[in-house]
Amino acid sequence: MTFFWLFYYLLLIAICYFFIKTIKNKFLVYFFTPVLFGFFGAVWFVKPESYDLAPIFSILFLELSIIEFNGISRLLRPLLTSIFILQLFSFLVYFYRKKFERK
Repeated sequence: MTFFWLFYYLLLIAICYFFIKTIKNKFLVYFFTPVLFGFFGAVWFVKPESYDLAPIFSILFLELSIIEFNGISRLLRPLLTSIFILQLFSFLVYFYRKKFERK
């Protein structure tokens, strides 16, 4: 299981890296990379009262299609929280670099 998570996050980091290299506008890079990483990198419990973790986007897909309905809000809260925290950190880095690149 550890190999899966290691491979998953290395693949996610590689995708984000290639995304950063293809986009030339720095503001778009600092805006969309945390969204991409937050959406595909956030994990949560598969079912309520279980200890199994899975990426939130896969649970959302299953929640909307084939498994019983356990509530979308239980998944949206940690997903939006992780995207918000990553977005906040990204904008702090963006404005910090922008401030000190001029000097």
